[in-house]
Amino acid sequence: MALVSAAGPASNLLMAFVFALGAQYLPDFPGTAGELTAKVIETSFFLNIGLAAFNLLPLPPLDGFAVATGLLPSRMAAQLERIEQFGPGILLLLVFAPSIIHFDILGVVMGPIRRALIIVVLWVSRIG
Repeated sequence: MALVSAAGPASNLLMAFVFALGAQYLPDFPGTAGELTAKVIETSFFLNIGLAAFNLLPLPPLDGFAVATGLLPSRMAAQLERIEQFGPGILLLLVFAPSIIHFDILGVVMGPIRRALIIVVLWVSRIG
């Protein structure tokens, strides 16, 4: 189950890698076409990084939950599985927290994950 769930974030990382390569190796198009192409590639790169980071959070129903429960020792996985029924509610609270408490908990948690994924994907795309 962990391997199947890891496929979602992995596909996002693969797409981010493809866009990173595209940014490096596509020819420069002149004028507006070049600016638009660069913006689409940049936006697609960051969107896929963000989706991968979000999906890696160990909250049900996200893929990271199944990955975490599959990788953790059975005793710890069983403890984590106890929050499964509350996962969607917790996730909604995290998404709407900035509007409710004026603090972006999800952004604080995802920020380091996003930065790490950006560094790894850009590093791999430059050595490839």
